[in-house]
Amino acid sequence: MNIHGSQYGNNSSPKMNGRNRSSSFSQIRMVVLAIIIFCAGCTPIAPITALLSVTAMEAKPTISFSPEMLDFGTLTLGHVSSAKKVTIRNDGTEPVLIDQLSVTAGFSIVASTCPLAPEAFAGQGTCTVEIAFKPSVPNSWVGELQVNYGQNGGMSMPLKGYVQGQEFLKDVVR
Repeated sequence: MNIHGSQYGNNSSPKMNGRNRSSSFSQIRMVVLAIIIFCAGCTPIAPITALLSVTAMEAKPTISFSPEMLDFGTLTLGHVSSAKKVTIRNDGTEPVLIDQLSVTAGFSIVASTCPLAPEAFAGQGTCTVEIAFKPSVPNSWVGELQVNYGQNGGMSMPLKGYVQGQEFLKDVVR
């Protein structure tokens, strides 16, 4: 394997086998492995120096939920479930600015300890959201708790429940 390019300090891009070397980890790993394989059968007299370009990538915040899903079971039309609690955790080390907490139709946020922007949600921090199921028609309901943060960032957690109409109960009572 030949590495072509200029010496240190020049802005020209080193090339590997005629291709521009990118800063991706897989290609950097390929260069290092190729050097090791090339030198495995030799005893170098002088140390071998390789100049590798590494680009640091910004870590994306990670939000997790416990439990990972809420199932409200079966409810009778016209009733509201008791609230169920979800713990949200910022698994990253950096604070996150939560722009919005929301749930889809049929569900409702009844309480929250989660900070909203401009207040920061601390790295490794936790908060809770309490959600109730209050559907308007008999049906199977599937929705989600949505946590929106950062530029186009967000996570969601599934919610589900089932509502039977009151006419169903009249048939069961007879």
